[in-house]
Amino acid sequence: MKSISYPPISGLKEINVPEDTYLILNKEKKYYDKNILVTLDASDYVNSWYPYRIDLERLERMSLETIYERLVNIAIRSFIAGGGRDPERLRKLPFSDKNYLNALNSVLDKVIVKNPLKNVYNGVVVEYRYLKDFMEHLNDYFKDMDIVFNGAYLLYAYYSDCKDILRWASKRFRKVFLKTLFDLECEYDNMVIERIRNVKPIILVNEGMDKSLRHIRFLARLLAGFTSKRTIVIVSNIVENLIADNVASFNKTRILIENVDKHSLIWSLERIYRFSKANYNIIFFSTISANRKYNAFLYLKYLSEICGVSGTKIFLLNTYIEDLDRRGLLNIAEKINVKPVMDFDVKITPFAYRSISEALKSIEKIVDDIWGFKLRPYQRKCIARLLIPYIWEGRNITKPLSIVILPTGSGKSLIFQSIALLLKRRIRGTTVVVSPLLALIEDQVNSLRKRGIRVCSITSMARENFWRYIYGMARGYYDIVYITPEQLEKEEVRKIFEKTDINYLILDEIHTMYKWGKTFRPSYSYLANYLRKRREEGYWIPLAGFTATLPEKGIKEVVEMLTGSNTFSLENIDFKTDFKDLSPNDFYENKILKGPILRDNIVIDVRNTLGGEDRLKALTNLIRELSQWSDKISYGKTWIGLIYTGFVRSSRDYENAPFIARYLSNALGERVLCFHGQIKDSEKRAILNILYDVSDGKYRKPRIIVATKAFGMGVDLPNIRWVIHVIMPESIEDYYQEIGRGGRDGILCKAVMLYSSKDHYNRLRLLKRNFIDPKIVADIYYFLKGFNEGSILPIIDMIPILGKKLRIKFLEQPYDIQDISERIRNLVIKALNILSELGVIDFDIIHQNLTSIKSAIRLNFIDRNIDIEDIYSIVANQQLYQILSLYMMNQYSIKVINSIDKDRVARKIINNYLSRSIDEIYRELLSKRDKIIQESYLKQYTEHLNKLMVNGEIKIWVHVINKNILACLMAYILLLYILKKGENPLKIMAIVPYGYGDIVKRCFRKEVEEFGLPLIEPLIIPVSKKHNISEIIETAKGIPLIFILSTNKYMKYLSYNLRTPLPSSIYEIKIEKYRYRRRYRYYRY
Repeated sequence: MKSISYPPISGLKEINVPEDTYLILNKEKKYYDKNILVTLDASDYVNSWYPYRIDLERLERMSLETIYERLVNIAIRSFIAGGGRDPERLRKLPFSDKNYLNALNSVLDKVIVKNPLKNVYNGVVVEYRYLKDFMEHLNDYFKDMDIVFNGAYLLYAYYSDCKDILRWASKRFRKVFLKTLFDLECEYDNMVIERIRNVKPIILVNEGMDKSLRHIRFLARLLAGFTSKRTIVIVSNIVENLIADNVASFNKTRILIENVDKHSLIWSLERIYRFSKANYNIIFFSTISANRKYNAFLYLKYLSEICGVSGTKIFLLNTYIEDLDRRGLLNIAEKINVKPVMDFDVKITPFAYRSISEALKSIEKIVDDIWGFKLRPYQRKCIARLLIPYIWEGRNITKPLSIVILPTGSGKSLIFQSIALLLKRRIRGTTVVVSPLLALIEDQVNSLRKRGIRVCSITSMARENFWRYIYGMARGYYDIVYITPEQLEKEEVRKIFEKTDINYLILDEIHTMYKWGKTFRPSYSYLANYLRKRREEGYWIPLAGFTATLPEKGIKEVVEMLTGSNTFSLENIDFKTDFKDLSPNDFYENKILKGPILRDNIVIDVRNTLGGEDRLKALTNLIRELSQWSDKISYGKTWIGLIYTGFVRSSRDYENAPFIARYLSNALGERVLCFHGQIKDSEKRAILNILYDVSDGKYRKPRIIVATKAFGMGVDLPNIRWVIHVIMPESIEDYYQEIGRGGRDGILCKAVMLYSSKDHYNRLRLLKRNFIDPKIVADIYYFLKGFNEGSILPIIDMIPILGKKLRIKFLEQPYDIQDISERIRNLVIKALNILSELGVIDFDIIHQNLTSIKSAIRLNFIDRNIDIEDIYSIVANQQLYQILSLYMMNQYSIKVINSIDKDRVARKIINNYLSRSIDEIYRELLSKRDKIIQESYLKQYTEHLNKLMVNGEIKIWVHVINKNILACLMAYILLLYILKKGENPLKIMAIVPYGYGDIVKRCFRKEVEEFGLPLIEPLIIPVSKKHNISEIIETAKGIPLIFILSTNKYMKYLSYNLRTPLPSSIYEIKIEKYRYRRRYRYYRY
């Protein structure tokens, strides 16, 4: 046990030591009477026997010439005077001076003699290591004596022929007693096994159980949490040794470190036993690391036997529970909780490469072998950043976070996939990829499997193989594991995740973590909180996020969500940026690498076109033009043309993908493929295989495909020469993603959009038609919360849940039972889909028979921590983003059409749009309009709004109740509030008297269109005395803001009764009518 390194004695010429002065250790000896005792340490007994002894007469006759020999003489005499009997222990004392050790061995060789065995009948105590020597000296049979093996399981530690030893003992002695914690075979009649009962020598530190050794900083903090003044720590490598040293320094305690390997197990057991008798705490750092050098669980069994015999405990800091259980050690263990010391830290991270150049050289070879091409310069730059925590120079980066922002089609997936393979081959472990899109996960998993990479996906779709994938991840079987964020909300998945050796946690499509983003997922909030907490505790979870779009505000928020800090290093790169040398900026824990929004080889154009079927004629002429251009720049090589449309079953046939494909096939005289989400998976695969064959040059046609946005998820066709949008897309994000499918081989690609002034109106009308009342979504969610995951729920059971809601909303529209049931079914499916897209639930539809009403859902997952206000807010924000995105797409189309340099203007608008959050865009849009309104006639209503905000109500006195004027007043105040506060109109409810609703809507729409704002209306609810107040309260639940126009007593009564049960902010506009006194004239007669 080498805990303190003593310097050698030097510079001394001579030391005079009196011959009769020795170091005396006062130690009370025991006597074992009339039997034979075999134990681990016999030094405590007077009648112990050892095969060799020190002859003091020889020692006295020796001439001690050197200073070292004189020191050895003192040590030997002190050893004997202190009760030492075994000279071999002197040889193994940890002296650091070689001259002293040589002198010690030389002297011992001269004074050691054989020790005869005497007085056996009086009782003898012998150590396990000398049992065979004892057997050689014992030739007689002792049928009146017993032999006791104290800690009998230790026989297996010393000898491989235990059965022969026990057979010898059973023949020589009357009875053989085996005292042990474990079950042993009893083969002889005179053999008795004495189990040590009710003893649990192993103490498991609960917080360290089932944790990967990669979380070494967390384990170090646990070790610092329960080390006392006298502790011995069993370690198995230099890292654990360093940690124990640092803990000793931090706690200012004496910690002895036992570095065990397979060659020192026996010696280690004996030393630990002696220290346990001196009241030292015994801590076993990790069986996981120890098992890589020797059989750690067998060694733990021996330690348990020692502790069981001596009555001491061994604390186990880190192990796998299932391994303990499998080896029968869990039943002799108990758990304790230890609080980690957060003030203590040690800078230790996994080490893979000595230099970044060595790592890059290895990864270049992997990319060439697996993918068959070379890395691009910017990919090499990003890979270098992600590998810095795994090189020697980056060892101090304990909580790395890297975010890579690169355009669609630039090879982001290759960056983390190649790193996953590199680290797997070098240091084992697994890379976990969190992705929000099941389709993307499935596509990437299939693609990687074709390349021979071991990969799996842990999603709601993998129910049959769920546990196989989970345990495969824990064992490190897979190179890459794809998982949805919702899965990490499950406790069993998190436990396996913490047990896994994580090389990297990749957050793909990290923009979905940004709460003001267009595709925010609530499950990412939980994931971010979980990761931040674990990383702060010391878990090794290196993070890397990948996305094509993330505004600056989004970067700050995402970094703060994941790290708790808003500091980071931002580096702008382009497609020519290559890695050169490491700089100080590369060693920031939080590093952002931001590339250009669009690739330079994409040429953007927007062309005006007519509506109706004339659009298809324009499309045909455009295809002929682009086909000639493609043939010219491709120099005889094959190419592919991609046409996007937004519909499959529109009432206007000329907008549907199948119709357009048939039309073009006839017009162009060649086969045109069609791809959309409603065709079978087998057809999709067949179409993609055809396109890949054309792309590889096996065939020249069919080379044109008409598709919806379902095409492109994971599709990698390098030579798409042109992308046409027949109809304006719903958002600039969709447009950006879709044109990014073209030109991935680096050759020019043209992106052309056909635009008509009616596109925005048609798209908006369809968009709003598909909107659902957030209250319906909340009702469905609260209904589902009452069921467990895995439950099967018939959709027809939800009719009573939503029936009341429909009667409020459609008061004057009668429906029969069948119609209501079918309508509610569609609403239920739509609400379930929204909850699924938001990551709140996961479900499958099950058809129990041929009628749609009898269909049911299987609830796979539900997040139970969502409030009704959260549901309403999330759904309302999502709808706002969709309307605003469509509005911005329309504005983009108009500006590009009216510009001279269309490509430059288009790039500028796209870059400006994608570099900001939707919240910033919305507020900027409103602030610009607010300045215009302040110069208009609406300025006079600002005073009313200010008073309303301060007091919560205002009184307006009128001579006559004019419905039109008061309805427009309500519309103006709503508009001004939205402009001033930047509030989402969908989070506002306006309650007006019956007959006012349509007028408020008309007035609001007129003002919005006049000032060039996107048409987003608040919820207008007209009420009368016929409406039950409880139903109105139910309708208003979850809505943050309520405006009430009180023109009569009932409306004022309603306002009063809404304030108590609702947490919403309520603003009341009270209309008071002047009352005139009747004047009487008196006449005198």
